[in-house]
Amino acid sequence: MKSIGKALAVLAVAMIGSVQADTPRFPALDNKEAWQRLPRETPQLPVWARTLAVSQPKTTGGVLALDYLHRDKNPLGAELAAKVRWSIADALKIPYAKAYARADLKRVGVSEADILDFINGDVTPGEQLILKVSRKLTTAGYSVTDPEMAAVVNRLGPEKAVALVHTVAFANFHFRIVHALGATVEKDGPYPPVDFKYDVAQPALIDAPARPAWDTVKSLTPKKSYGAPDDWKEVGVEELDKSLATQQARKSRIPMPDKSRFEKMPPDMKKQTDTIVWMTVSAGYQPEMTMAWFAAFRAYQLEGKTNPVFSSSLFWVVTRTNDCFY
Repeated sequence: MKSIGKALAVLAVAMIGSVQADTPRFPALDNKEAWQRLPRETPQLPVWARTLAVSQPKTTGGVLALDYLHRDKNPLGAELAAKVRWSIADALKIPYAKAYARADLKRVGVSEADILDFINGDVTPGEQLILKVSRKLTTAGYSVTDPEMAAVVNRLGPEKAVALVHTVAFANFHFRIVHALGATVEKDGPYPPVDFKYDVAQPALIDAPARPAWDTVKSLTPKKSYGAPDDWKEVGVEELDKSLATQQARKSRIPMPDKSRFEKMPPDMKKQTDTIVWMTVSAGYQPEMTMAWFAAFRAYQLEGKTNPVFSSSLFWVVTRTNDCFY
């Protein structure tokens, strides 16, 4: 034992001596190089993320974080969230999204037989209501009635009803991106969601490519001219003003959350909740979903650098196509 003690003492002296030496005895990597050599988990990214990251790396990070939240931490519960997402993918006829929603059901323990029953329409009355409203919000949101939403709120409560709206909104947004990119299910996919810790303030390792100057875009000659559908031209400014006044006078379908929910909210978001009704409801009942969405949106604003007039025009086209009063 004494010999072991002496050996440890000699080793300790040697270590102290090495610390006090003027020059290190061995070369050291810098922090970045060291992390590059250390083994760490690098989960497989889905094809849509690897495609989007070419030109929108920060936005990709934001969408990955949203995807994880909606698939793995959804307030609806992973099984119901996956069923909602499958129903939306089925309504939009997007095989990639259907495959991922089906894989999520299997991942959370739903048997293959029960998955097939669900796909064939075997659902509970409560699920039937939720899935019906989800599909209507996807294909004809304007047709959802006050009694239908009241039934959803009565069934789920305000918090989960708002989570359902978030789930439908993100699924529609994300699935259309997947469809536009032409994504097909990976050979070893579908993959589980990636727990991506997103920080909008952290710079991307690779900057997004520079966008062409707007004057250059305007000078391009389109291959095909665009004309608004005839029924769009029938709505004049006076009718729009009248519709706006009608909407402003409507009673909210979701009860307003108590103001105590906003006490610990970041100042900029709290200010929005004081002035924008949908923000009041969304952030009041589902702050995490709301903040994750805005993190991804702000990342796109930084990277996309789209012309504001073009963005507003595109927003008008989308909302008019969906017959959305907003």
